[in-house]
Amino acid sequence: MNPEILKYQIGAIDTHLHTRHSCDSKMEPAAACRRAMELGLKALVFTEHVDFDPTDQGYGVYNDKAIESSLADCRVMAGKHLKIYKGVEITYQPQYRDDIEKFINSYKFDFVMGSVHMVGLDDVSWPELAKKFYDRMEEEPAYTAYFQEVLKLVDNRLFDCLGHLDLCKKYGFKHYGAMSWQKYQKPIKKILERAVQRDLMVEINTSGLRHDPQESYPGLPAVMEYLKMGGARLTLGSDAHQVEHIGHGFNDILTKIPELKGLNKK
Repeated sequence: MNPEILKYQIGAIDTHLHTRHSCDSKMEPAAACRRAMELGLKALVFTEHVDFDPTDQGYGVYNDKAIESSLADCRVMAGKHLKIYKGVEITYQPQYRDDIEKFINSYKFDFVMGSVHMVGLDDVSWPELAKKFYDRMEEEPAYTAYFQEVLKLVDNRLFDCLGHLDLCKKYGFKHYGAMSWQKYQKPIKKILERAVQRDLMVEINTSGLRHDPQESYPGLPAVMEYLKMGGARLTLGSDAHQVEHIGHGFNDILTKIPELKGLNKK
C-alpha cells in the first residue's frame, strides 16, 4: 500500500469506486474527480474490478494501460486539488491464489483491496445468482460459508484492505431479514482479530446504506468491536459506480462513530 493513503483522515478519502474500466460501471473517471472536488474530498482511490473466474462477466476486462491513461488525465485536470491513487478490487477465490499473486506483482498499485463475492461456485454479489444460492440455503450455513471465505482471504496476506466484510447480507436480507450481530459476532470477531494481527486495513463500505440492509458493510457493531481490539486501519469506501454515490454516507458514519475522526489526520 502506498503509505500516503494511511495518512488521510477518515472521510477525506474515498478508497472504493468503479468507473467505465470495470464491467459494471459507466462512470467517467473525470466525472468522479469533479464530484470528489465538489464534496471537498482530498483524495480518491480508483479500484477497478479484477476477476479470475472465466465464467465471471468481469473476467478479462481489466486494462492497466487504459486505466493509467485515464488517471494521468485526471491528475492533470485535478491538479493540487485532489490526489488520485491507482487501486484495484480483486475477487478472492482460493483456487486462483497463485494467479492473483502473480497479477498483483505484475503491476504497480497504490492500494490492493481483496473482496469475497463468491462462496464456492456461487456468486452472492449479483441479485439473480445470489437468489439461487439463498433459495437453496438456510441462513446460518449460507452466512457461515461466506465468513469462512473471508477468513481465508485475510489469512492469505495478499491484500492491503479487506472489502465489505459482510456483503453476504446485501441480497441475503430479502431471504432472511436483517443480519443479527449477536448471531454472527463470533466469526466476524475472528476475522477482525486476524485483520488486526496482520495489519490489514478494514473497509467500512457505505454502499449498504443505499441497499436493503440500510447499514454499512460491516455494520457499526463490528466497527466498534474492531476499535475495541485496538485496530486502527479503517477506511471509508463508497463503492460508487455512479457519480452521485461518491462519498455517500461518510458523514452518517462519522456522526455515529466520532472516534473514527481521530484515527488519521492529514
